[in-house]
Amino acid sequence: MEGHPKSKTPREIMEILQKIGKNSVLNAIPVYVSSNEFDVVSKSLNYLSKLTGMKNYFNRILCFEDLIIDCLASCKNEELNQCSFNERDVQAILDSVNYTYNEQFRCDYHYDLNCIYCSMRPCLIYVNFLADHITSFFGIANTKNHMAVGIVLKDIPFDI
Repeated sequence: MEGHPKSKTPREIMEILQKIGKNSVLNAIPVYVSSNEFDVVSKSLNYLSKLTGMKNYFNRILCFEDLIIDCLASCKNEELNQCSFNERDVQAILDSVNYTYNEQFRCDYHYDLNCIYCSMRPCLIYVNFLADHITSFFGIANTKNHMAVGIVLKDIPFDI
């Protein structure tokens, strides 16, 4: 948390998460994380909850791999319906995608602080990967307008 002028205290972060969480519970919006990070995210949110004494409303943390498997299962494509995917297959694909797209997405803030990991980078990598494949599936050229609001790491505010 240190090092950036707009860094938040744990209490401020939990207040923000609480606002988001109340809306996500009411609107049934799940929070998807990679299966590799599921335990870390859940324990981190519980720790923040204990640290600040505020209730953790993020009770619907789901695996991103399950979302992809559900999307593939509901697809009306015969080729995809003949294939069976499990969480391990999807995780292997996501790992290779993460490696392939790695150089295109670098979080300068965490890189400058010598942090070895930034959770936003894989999220943007997966969004780009899925957008590339969905647009190619429909025979459309993938432009910045097809991306999730054209987000890049430097556009993400630190003050949420």
